[in-house]
Amino acid sequence: MPQNIETEIATDTVVDNNGMNAVFDESVHCVAVEPFAVFFRCSVIDRGQEVAYESGVLGRLRNGYRVLLLRSLLGTRIELAYVFAAISVGRQKNEWLSRRQLLVMLGGMNARP
Repeated sequence: MPQNIETEIATDTVVDNNGMNAVFDESVHCVAVEPFAVFFRCSVIDRGQEVAYESGVLGRLRNGYRVLLLRSLLGTRIELAYVFAAISVGRQKNEWLSRRQLLVMLGGMNARP
């Protein structure tokens, strides 16, 4: 993985005449060492201002199709405002070395973090 990873992703504005069913056919990949300690936030921005959002714990998302109920900026649910998402959770072996392991490799056994 690259060292400079984006933590915010924005999609293009939908310009089709689709009424209330805007379709964003894009994939977003979230990588976290501790998924139960990481929050995700999905928000809707209209003309540069955030108008709706939903947030939660990344590790609590289950595989399959999920409906995220959107909230106003005050935190109350917005009637008929949803995000429909297909979630797939993958597992990848953690091959990243800790700081201590790197120091031991580079400086010998007496290295201190």
